[in-house]
Amino acid sequence: MGRSRNVLPGAWDPRSVVRARIRLLVERAQQAGVMRPGVAWQDVPFLLAAAATGPGTVGLEAGDLQWERNLQIILDGLRAPQPSPLPGTPPRAVTALR
Repeated sequence: MGRSRNVLPGAWDPRSVVRARIRLLVERAQQAGVMRPGVAWQDVPFLLAAAATGPGTVGLEAGDLQWERNLQIILDGLRAPQPSPLPGTPPRAVTALR
């Protein structure tokens, strides 16, 4: 028999934990001067989602370790030396979860 889950207001939320850890990681990297200053912590979840890949797209088959290639390209763009200005505004929290 499975354990019941009581969800109380203010109870532990895994998304909140992930957000807090990403925020801390970005703050530390920027303070150390190794991450471009214009990147908001809210950008990072979208970058991670962008690195994920399926088996193919637009008639192309993903190579072995494709997600690692995608991630390396993204990480290179996050590095601090001589970044271009970032367009737009960082993502924001929404009240309705998707």
